Amino acid sequence: MPDIDEKLKRFTEAITSDAAADSQAILEEVRRQQETSLQNATDDSLGQVYRHIKNEAARIRTECGRRVSLKQMENKRTLYARRAELSQEVLREVLEKLAAYVLEPAYAEQLSKTAQEAVDIFGGAPTVISLRHEDMALVPRLRQSVRGLNVSFAEGTFTLGGLTAECPAKHRQINRTLDANFDDWKERFFAEIVIS
Repeated sequence: MPDIDEKLKRFTEAITSDAAADSQAILEEVRRQQETSLQNATDDSLGQVYRHIKNEAARIRTECGRRVSLKQMENKRTLYARRAELSQEVLREVLEKLAAYVLEPAYAEQLSKTAQEAVDIFGGAPTVISLRHEDMALVPRLRQSVRGLNVSFAEGTFTLGGLTAECPAKHRQINRTLDANFDDWKERFFAEIVIS
């Protein structure tokens, strides 16, 4: 029976060897499937992480952009408010300086020169010079500066100072009022402030 034992031993070894080989193949296949599954899971996880990072970066950019825009708008509002405030301060100071200027002797002298220039422009034709109410007290002095000419004086509707001269015969008028100069200056001043 040793032959049967020997056959049995070889048969058992063959079966064991086949089983071990099958087991090794199955283990190898399981290992490959685990590696593939692990690689797929890793790829999926990395893809999800990448998409999450990309979405969060976009959200943060959008949020930061919105915050920057809001801050810029707030800064512009502050700037415009400050410009308006400074503009009003400048206008107030200019008006104060004009009010002080019309009280100085140099103003009366300038008014006399301006009246003479206006009359000269009209060539001695009848002229009506208009003054603001407060300057009507200067009419005697102005009459001396335009002595001998056909000039009459009237109260004008402007308020800051200066004069207007009108020559009805020539259908011409000259405006040398501080009001007109101030309005022109104010228009240029505000145009520069808005543009700057």
